[in-house]
Amino acid sequence: MPRHHARGGNARRRPPKADQTEPPEAAQPPRIIGGELRGKRLAFTPDGQTRPMKDRVREVLFDLVGPKVKGILAVDLFAGTGALGFEAVSRGAAAAVMAERFFPTADQLRKTSRDLGIEHQVTVFPGDVLLWAKRMPSLDTSRPWVVFVSPPWSMFHERTGEVMALIEACRKAAPAGSLIAVEADDAFDAAALPEREQWTCRPLPPAMLYLRTTGASPMDVVNHRDTVPFTTADGSTIRELLAHRNSSIRHQSLAEARLAPGAATTPHHHAKTEEIYYILSGTADMTLEQETRPVGAGDAIAIPPGQRHTIRNTGTDELVFLCTCAPGYEHDDTFLEPAEAPPAAS
Repeated sequence: MPRHHARGGNARRRPPKADQTEPPEAAQPPRIIGGELRGKRLAFTPDGQTRPMKDRVREVLFDLVGPKVKGILAVDLFAGTGALGFEAVSRGAAAAVMAERFFPTADQLRKTSRDLGIEHQVTVFPGDVLLWAKRMPSLDTSRPWVVFVSPPWSMFHERTGEVMALIEACRKAAPAGSLIAVEADDAFDAAALPEREQWTCRPLPPAMLYLRTTGASPMDVVNHRDTVPFTTADGSTIRELLAHRNSSIRHQSLAEARLAPGAATTPHHHAKTEEIYYILSGTADMTLEQETRPVGAGDAIAIPPGQRHTIRNTGTDELVFLCTCAPGYEHDDTFLEPAEAPPAAS
């Protein structure tokens, strides 16, 4: 696809006017305009919380996407009525993921999917999608994505950094051959887009469409300070450094884990995942099945799939270790086991 830079770059930097930031709200519920569900109306309440994309803009967008939509995963980041996700499924997408921050609207999306008879193809994520920039949820990476980014236009001016971070996180997480489509207003400075030279532009005043494809990144660099700690199913505090959720890596993950003095992970095993622990600092007792051994800085421990294991911090300082998983870590592959009772007194 040729690249057009005449519009959407430095040529349109006028500030948005308060009464022109968004087009007039649709008076009628949006309809699906192509594919098997063509003509179906979508539930819509003109309450100011959703801004359905104009039919004209949506039609041009899907003309640009073309046959790439067939068999893909549609990711609608600011779903609202779900017009983009439902349109994608109607035109042959294998499934759609819809993120929606307003919980009543998220409930309506689920109802609409049932009314359309495609509830088995639609997954709704309620909550603030901007947080995905810090930690992407686990999405299907076995097929390319088409990612739709169509938030309220004011967000491009008031929360520019957060929206751009979300776009970049999706680029890193998406499988090679995916497409990212952004709808902004013509006052948005497209120079803010990550790797601006990779984007094509289609002006549809007052809307602007920006599209780019993704490929395997030659280098993903993630710094420890940019990761968000979370607690795994086994009870350790983790910072995921590299995985399919934030990079081009697909079949393994690397994380830093920490345990307070005297703390231990809940005994557990992984059905599919093999692990390696590498101790950075501190001392611990490592138990694998029935064997327990002391470990310390510089030790690497192999943990095959299906093996019950736990690690206990035996030192006075925090235990810090790296954990690699192949395939990448997933909560649903972690199976907790009861701790063994101490031997009875003789």
